[in-house]
Amino acid sequence: MNTTAQNSMSSAAMPQPQTVFSAERLLRIRDVCHVTGLARSTVYAKINEAGFPQPVRLHGKCVAWKASEVSAWIASLPRVSM
Repeated sequence: MNTTAQNSMSSAAMPQPQTVFSAERLLRIRDVCHVTGLARSTVYAKINEAGFPQPVRLHGKCVAWKASEVSAWIASLPRVSM
């Protein structure tokens, strides 16, 4: 067996590493307020009412929101008919 065949066979037999990186963007409170048009206090009030996505803890008191969850919340809002 030649070297090229051995290399391709051995690499095919090796388990492929799984990608753990996610392209999910995290939004800080300033960004959440900007994209939703809500004030900071309103964001936290809506979290307490269970009507808004929960933040994820980054470290200590530092939190952020998953952009996909905030986008889904925005998409779920009823449209205004005029």
